Amino acid sequence: MDANRVIEQINEHTLSVVENFIKLKKAGSNYKACCPFHNEKTASFSVNPAKGIFKCFGCDKGGNAIEFIKEHEGVEFKEAVEIGAKILNISFEWKKSTNFDEAKFKHEESLRIACSIIEKFYLEQVNHKEAQAYIQERKLAIPENGSFNIGYAPSGNALLVHARNSGLKTEILEEVGVLKSADNGLYDFFRNRLIFPVSNSKGQTIAFAGRDLNENPKVKYMNTPESCIYTKGDELYALNVARFAIQKEDRAYIVEGYSDVLRMHDIGIENTVATCGTALTQAQAKLLKRYTNKATLIFDGDAAGLRATDRNAEILIKNKFHVSVVLLPEKQDPDSTFVDHDIFLQYDETQSDYVVFKTESYSEKFANDPVKKSEAIKRMASLISCYDRTNQEVYLDFVSELIKPKKAWQDALKEYAQPIEKKPKKKENISEIIKLKKEQQENLLENQYYEENGAYYTMEGKNPKQISNFTFEALFCVFHKDPQGGIDLKYVLRLMSQYGRKRLAIISSDDFCTPASFKKQVHRRHGFFWYGNDSQLDNIKNVKLLGIPEAKELERVGFNEKNSFWVFANGLYYKKAFHPIDEYGITTHATLINNMDEFDNVPPESQIRINDTFHVLNTTAEFIGRYGKEKLESSIRQGQVHLLHFFYLPYGKALKIGSSDGGNPFKENSKYVKPKKGSSWSFSKWAASMIKIYPGNAELLIAYYISTIFSDLIYKANFGYFPLLFLSENDSQVKVPQLGASCICLASHQWKMELTLHQVVQVRVCSVVWIQLPTIRFGAMSTRIAYTKTLLKH
Repeated sequence: MDANRVIEQINEHTLSVVENFIKLKKAGSNYKACCPFHNEKTASFSVNPAKGIFKCFGCDKGGNAIEFIKEHEGVEFKEAVEIGAKILNISFEWKKSTNFDEAKFKHEESLRIACSIIEKFYLEQVNHKEAQAYIQERKLAIPENGSFNIGYAPSGNALLVHARNSGLKTEILEEVGVLKSADNGLYDFFRNRLIFPVSNSKGQTIAFAGRDLNENPKVKYMNTPESCIYTKGDELYALNVARFAIQKEDRAYIVEGYSDVLRMHDIGIENTVATCGTALTQAQAKLLKRYTNKATLIFDGDAAGLRATDRNAEILIKNKFHVSVVLLPEKQDPDSTFVDHDIFLQYDETQSDYVVFKTESYSEKFANDPVKKSEAIKRMASLISCYDRTNQEVYLDFVSELIKPKKAWQDALKEYAQPIEKKPKKKENISEIIKLKKEQQENLLENQYYEENGAYYTMEGKNPKQISNFTFEALFCVFHKDPQGGIDLKYVLRLMSQYGRKRLAIISSDDFCTPASFKKQVHRRHGFFWYGNDSQLDNIKNVKLLGIPEAKELERVGFNEKNSFWVFANGLYYKKAFHPIDEYGITTHATLINNMDEFDNVPPESQIRINDTFHVLNTTAEFIGRYGKEKLESSIRQGQVHLLHFFYLPYGKALKIGSSDGGNPFKENSKYVKPKKGSSWSFSKWAASMIKIYPGNAELLIAYYISTIFSDLIYKANFGYFPLLFLSENDSQVKVPQLGASCICLASHQWKMELTLHQVVQVRVCSVVWIQLPTIRFGAMSTRIAYTKTLLKH
């Protein structure tokens, strides 16, 4: 067996190893005995199974299982590993292990030891008045079993001072991430924050999270960056404490935040772990699968919490978990709701199987919509198909009662049925089966698909199978607010058929969930066909959607206080330069990164510009390793490193997200009037021309536009309503859309009108065309009147 895995297994079973040498007695969640390393009558030696460590409070000896063997038997590291392997009946010999990197192991061990020292330092500060005031005010539950070690980071450089006084290597603390460097030297990363140590499943502290205690923090939680001992997507918070209870109860409760976990453990629900604000990953699901295949999701009782429940349930079910959900009231979370064990039990009794719960939700939501019902059946069938045949039959009885007919479910399950894979008699090279280019072979081996002649293919046995007649390029994605106020993620794709046809397509994140919904969306573009199944779609989108720009939709024109730039219908203005939108309505805003501390907080999959080159940052640690830390620090000092923010404005020529056909709402887009830069046109000249071209309608439109300056007053005086503008078409079918387009140009940057445009008013035209008018809002009445007079004068 691999030496690294043997070492992990020995340290995972510290309790079993120590019990092989001395007799232990259970004391709460720990085990005690008289110390074997010095003479004593009162037991001061303790083993904490959750953290995988021993500690004597008399002689101060402590460490993991291997450290215990070394100390007890008086042997070196390698012999201690062999002894530990024998205790656990693991067949292992050093001479047969060729891939063990001792230098790497020692370096990683030094980081873990440093994390343990840092954890102790923060724990000793937790009685600080700032920390205790926050804990008492928030009624933060801290379990008394000593497994969480919640600490406090004081203001200033307390840790740096402690490290220097204690002789700790500051470069190790920098690598962990608790110290940062700047031009004027080292400083503490965490200041005035409550500290949550993050442990791996073996109980070794490997990272830290800090909660800002200020009243209105800019960044509520900060985490130390990833390192050679810590990858965020591989760990679950509190699994080291919860794993024994999870095995015993054969169920894991999954919550979102640190305080939620603390509350659950405090009231006795010790089989609880947290995702800590991120969606579950495949690695986390597989890690949890070591202990159970049953999970109950308890997330916040709001729309975001329900979306998180859906995402995490899908990951778990695809890893063959049986998933249940507990629903909380809106604006509530586990920490605020479960104040005692009895209240938790009341909610726990209401938990529902996720598949049944979601199907029931669909049946109510789409009661009168056959198409949506059909899509719901296909989505839920794709999840049910992840289970074995017996479970599928049981689920079929439940869900077919909620949404009929049963045959539709049976047909959908057949579509998603997993083929029984026969073991090949001989391991064959792909190149022997089918002639592929090297790049295609690599893509097929790694991602289970390849591209050829403008289409996607996979392998079915020894034969290539075509799963589409097109390929696509993901241009960007937009966080779009729908009419109900919800946030929907939209992907903008360029479809390219094998016959040379090209189309733009807007695919929502929901439409990417199942082949049926994806197939429907691409078929609407005429001539684009998808034949693949669920896993094939997942394989392609996991490659194609990685690292694409994420654009935030700007809802208002005018000054954007959050980003300190001006928003116009045709671009952004900042730092004395105008940045126009491209044909899709996308423009960028570059933020200078001033130091490595700021760089560590850059989100994954962000785009970084260094000089004139662009880079996709998968994780901070990965990018620094790839680019080089010294080289990056030098580029930052020279002001060459920028974080790119992408923004979307719905005025691009090529598409408009949110419209029914994905096109611009103005049918005559080429006639979208934009005055030339430096134009001498005044408001009165513009208004006179409008009246000449659009008699009747223009007068009403101009008066309406001026009235929007006082929209808030009209809204209040009119019992919460502001009128819609209705215009009638006279001689031409295109004049009304052109009229709206011309009015929107008042918000164009090229007119350089110094207006604070506050919101967008929806204007209905002839019950067919919707146009958007920029609405001006000023605070003081005198300012509004003065502006109106100036406008009319010119």
